[in-house]
Amino acid sequence: MKITDVEKNRAVFTTEYVMKHHSDIVHIEIDDDLDIQVFSREGADMDKAMLVSMASILVLDESLLLLPEFGQGDKFIRKDSFSPWEKV
Repeated sequence: MKITDVEKNRAVFTTEYVMKHHSDIVHIEIDDDLDIQVFSREGADMDKAMLVSMASILVLDESLLLLPEFGQGDKFIRKDSFSPWEKV
């Protein structure tokens, strides 16, 4: 699957750091249920957790469109918003 295949209204797990503070997205994970999790350098702070649409994530960072195909259990990281995505 590619990001362009994901429905724009699909729920994505993230945090206030990404959505409210516009911290760089540096970690993307597709969990066992194929849920997409998107985090900044601050990590997955559950006190700051949010559920948003894929469309709202793409507005913040269109570089996610450059991700290669992904599937269950895949993880991607990068140093900052200027660095390329790497599958880990």
